[in-house]
Amino acid sequence: MRRVVITGIAPIVYAASGKDEFWDLLLNKKTYLMEAPPEFKCKSHYYMPKPDIEPIGHFMEESSKIAVKCARLAKDDSGLNDFKEFGVILGIGIGSLGTAFNSYAAHIGGTIEGNRYTRMVIPMTMPNAAASHIAIDLGAEKFAYTVNTACSSGNTAVGEAYEAIKAGRADGVITGGVECLDDGNGTGAVMRAFDGLTVLTKSADGLPRPFSNSRSGFLFNMGAGCAIILEELEFAKKRGAEIYAEIAGYAHNNDAYNIMQMEPSGRKLEELFSAVNISEVDYINAHGTGTVQNDALEADVIKRVFGEKKPYVNSTKGIIGHSIGASAALETAVCALSIKNNMIHGNLIDDDVIDGLNLPVEAVETRVNCAVNCSYGFGGHNTLLVLKRYNG
Repeated sequence: MRRVVITGIAPIVYAASGKDEFWDLLLNKKTYLMEAPPEFKCKSHYYMPKPDIEPIGHFMEESSKIAVKCARLAKDDSGLNDFKEFGVILGIGIGSLGTAFNSYAAHIGGTIEGNRYTRMVIPMTMPNAAASHIAIDLGAEKFAYTVNTACSSGNTAVGEAYEAIKAGRADGVITGGVECLDDGNGTGAVMRAFDGLTVLTKSADGLPRPFSNSRSGFLFNMGAGCAIILEELEFAKKRGAEIYAEIAGYAHNNDAYNIMQMEPSGRKLEELFSAVNISEVDYINAHGTGTVQNDALEADVIKRVFGEKKPYVNSTKGIIGHSIGASAALETAVCALSIKNNMIHGNLIDDDVIDGLNLPVEAVETRVNCAVNCSYGFGGHNTLLVLKRYNG
């Protein structure tokens, strides 16, 4: 049976570019919140800004620029030079809207300063653009496409890449997730759209505090990305690649219940854990958004599934916010880095937390042999990835 390993990791968030800066940010629980100005018209007071990426090529929206930058960093991290026999599968939730918004405003005679109609609006805003730009930039000729399962898109992309390699469709895949939710003119239109759904944090300092009883919603992250290089094990070994972890399982299903709300029994979330040997799990990177109902349901499922075992649980979104299509890919990278470094980052929480979860406050140095990444998205999309230590 063909086995699949991670050989390159490249996350980008605001104030952290590449695995080392990203890992340091998480271990030290550094947050870089920006106060939402009055023109955002939001009840949520803070957000995580997007990273600043230098221009890359022509006719790229922000999500494509982040994606290509991530892919280049992942290439360097993996030590690979030839991607001709590789594919690209990238998760994206909504994608950049700035060019579309501004072109539409210019089309109807809008008054926003600097607006102009962009004749390349279609190739710049089409959902597959980020994956295609990666394929063009690195020369990946096997296949290139995006997947969209809302907030679980990054997990779905990595899982589908894992399945493609297992099936022999490619010896390697550049995968991960990307998102940029900047409206292109600084008015916060996309943040306001989420705020209107009452899913954003109302905390006075902006911290979402997932799994705390004081939680009120998630911290809006305006842009982020993560590229992950997957390779077939023998292919990676032959070239002497450094291996972070092995992908050992992937499960996905759908609640078929509600376009926004999770099915309240949690039976479909519980079903995902059939992909893993419960006794082996050391650590769970939870979906952990900080929304009231979702955190409660996720915590209940973890307690039902694991009983007295109580693996470590953390929420990366509690530190860097929720970047929709990029989040789950960033969290897969966190799982791989936790295995490689035998370290689990702490949670940004208060003292009043949901009972029954093992939620470290500070970073924990411990051997991690098996990590699980759980992600759930609007539309009922549920995904789970299992990562294990590669003992070669």
